[in-house]
Amino acid sequence: MFSLLELNTYHLLYKEHQVERATRVTESVSRVGSAVFMAAFTTFAAGFSMTLSSLTSFREMGQFLMTISMLN
Repeated sequence: MFSLLELNTYHLLYKEHQVERATRVTESVSRVGSAVFMAAFTTFAAGFSMTLSSLTSFREMGQFLMTISMLN
């Protein structure tokens, strides 16, 4: 079995890694967030431009692109 000192050490290491993980997640989202947003926005814009078409297949594909962009 583990001693109380070992459990306390593991707990402190776990908490330290959790703080480090949160910092890394925040940094990665701040770096990549704008690129992901712009990709979704341009996909939505392409879908919107396709909905203005008179062809049913293009209109439906545009609606699909807009739906996927909004749900993801």
